[in-house]
Amino acid sequence: MMKDIYIPSLSDPFYQGAQGNESVAESKVAMTNLATDDQIHLFNLPPGIRINGLQITGQFSGPGKSLQFVLLQPPLEAVILRTLDLGANGELYSTLSVKPVTTGESGGVVALRIKAGPINITFTVLLRYTVIGY
Repeated sequence: MMKDIYIPSLSDPFYQGAQGNESVAESKVAMTNLATDDQIHLFNLPPGIRINGLQITGQFSGPGKSLQFVLLQPPLEAVILRTLDLGANGELYSTLSVKPVTTGESGGVVALRIKAGPINITFTVLLRYTVIGY
C-alpha cells in the first residue's frame, strides 16, 4: 500500500514575486526504509506556478533504485515531471529539465514517488519555477 509522507517544508510560504522571473524553492529530505510506491510531498504550489526544472543533490542506499517526480493536481491525474534511475555509487547530483507545466486553479503538490525501493535517502531538491498567474 502506498504511503504518503508530508515533510515540514511543505507548509513554507511560496514566493510569488514579479511575474515572469524565475524563482527557486528548496526542500530537504532525510528518510529511511522508503518502500516502492511511497510518495513524499515536497512542495505545495499555489495556482499559476509554471514548473521549469529540478535540481537534486544527495545520497542514497543501494543500486538499481528509481525515483519519479510528479505534480499532483486532484482530481486530475498526476503529471509525471521526470523519472530518475539512480546509479550504483550512492551519490545523487542531477539537474533535470522538465516539460513546463502550470498549476491550475486549485494549485498542486510536487511529490517524489519511490519507483524501486526499498531505499534510504538524504537529499536537497530545488524547484525552479515561474509565476504565471491564474
